[in-house]
Amino acid sequence: GHDHKSFADGGSSAGEMLRFSRPMKMPDGSKSVGSFKLAFAGDLRAPDFFLFTCQRINPLPADRGALETHANGATGIAEIALCAPDPAAFAAFVGLAAAQSAVEKTGFGVNI
Repeated sequence: GHDHKSFADGGSSAGEMLRFSRPMKMPDGSKSVGSFKLAFAGDLRAPDFFLFTCQRINPLPADRGALETHANGATGIAEIALCAPDPAAFAAFVGLAAAQSAVEKTGFGVNI
């Protein structure tokens, strides 16, 4: 709910929050339900591009390792590169979605 409110207050909400649940199989073979909330942010200057945040509602079990291991060995996201004719024009929008207000101007655009 906090991200949705932040997006709405910042003028970047791209619609209502989406809440959903789905069955999931746990690493030990047991079954559970995963429930989530997604909040969407958009900028009319880039109508085909949306950012979103995801909140897990029900907690993961204490043994999270098996759920956080990806088959390709990935352990996280190091960087996301977005391109625009005027990257600085989108700094506030991307910063809002990333919950980061610090913007560093570089020779290639901006780092957030």
